[in-house]
Parts: sequence; C-alpha cells; structure tokens
Amino acid sequence: MSENMTPSDAKVIREQCRAYAAEHVAELSAELLEWHDTSILCDGKVRELARMCSEFVDKSDALPVAKSMVERAAMMVATNHKPYSNENDPDVAWTSQSGFRIAKLEAQLAETREQRNRVVETLTKELNEYRERETRIKGILGILEPLARRTLWIAFVWNDHNFDAAHKYALETAKKYDIHNFNEANDFLDKCDAIISSKKDGKE
Repeated sequence: MSENMTPSDAKVIREQCRAYAAEHVAELSAELLEWHDTSILCDGKVRELARMCSEFVDKSDALPVAKSMVERAAMMVATNHKPYSNENDPDVAWTSQSGFRIAKLEAQLAETREQRNRVVETLTKELNEYRERETRIKGILGILEPLARRTLWIAFVWNDHNFDAAHKYALETAKKYDIHNFNEANDFLDKCDAIISSKKDGKE
C-alpha cells in the first residue's frame, strides 16, 4: 500500500478489484476450491487479484481481502444479489477496522514519543543542575584551598610567638582533620591541588 495514497484513490482501486472479481468469478471460485481441497494456491487469478488489492491494503492483508471479494462475488452470482452499498459493504468495514488499528498504533507511537521527550527533558534539567552545582563547587574549592594553605602555614611553619593564640588555634583546627605535622599538611595541600586541577580539566 502506498503511503501517499488518498482515500479516494483507494476507493477507485477497490472498485477495480471488485469489477475484476465479478468478471472472473468462475475462474477465481475454482482456484479457491482447489486451494481449499489441496491447501495449495496456484499462481493464477486469485493471486493477481491479491496483487491488485495490495495497492490499497497492506501486503500481508491483500490475500485475505482478495479471498473475501471472490467469495462475495460468488455468493452474489448464486443469489442474484444486488451490489453492496458503502454502508453495509464488508470490504469497507474491514478497511475501516484496518484504518482504526493504524490510527491506534500511531496514537501509541505519539504517546511513546511524548514520554521519551519528557524523560529527555528531565535528564537535561538534572544535567544542567549538576553542572551548576559543579561550577559552584569549583568556586568554593578555589576559595578554600588558599585558606587551608594559610591555616596550615600558620600551624606548622609560622614561628612568631607574639601571635601564639593564632598559632594554637590553627594547630587545633588542623588536628581536627587528622593533620598533625608538616608532612601531613603538605600531603593535604597536594591532594587539594590534584582535586582542583582535575576539576579544571573536566575530569572526575
């Protein structure tokens, strides 16, 4: 079935298929009987009608539609029945059901796309918030690193005893973070430098 086919085009082709079924009803009926008896459908007029039907229905549905048309044409001949109107035409009803299934699938697909878009929107928002927090953390680290360096310098290097209170307070602060000597102070500052450098390089 062509994606660009309009309903009016489909109707024209459907009428052509009906006319073909009515014109060759005897040969088509014989092929259906043989198919029923042998479970083998020859490459004849029924398959030709199915190829015609595939112009307005999916290929997987073309053969069932062709079979339905042949059966209807045969019954109309046998009963001298008048042609169906569009209101009670089983082919029209089948096409409507097929269209309904397609519309339902399209609606489900649209809903899935909306859900995907909502997920992407949420993840994008969370990523932006994470980047903002990371920027703030970089700024805080940039401030804390020199403060830590100055505090540890006062604790383990500065030897001006005129400001002994500042020295003692800095030393107590360092010990709270398990920094007890000059070497441990340098190790701590080296770790700070490594963290700040990794943040600047975009590494974790």
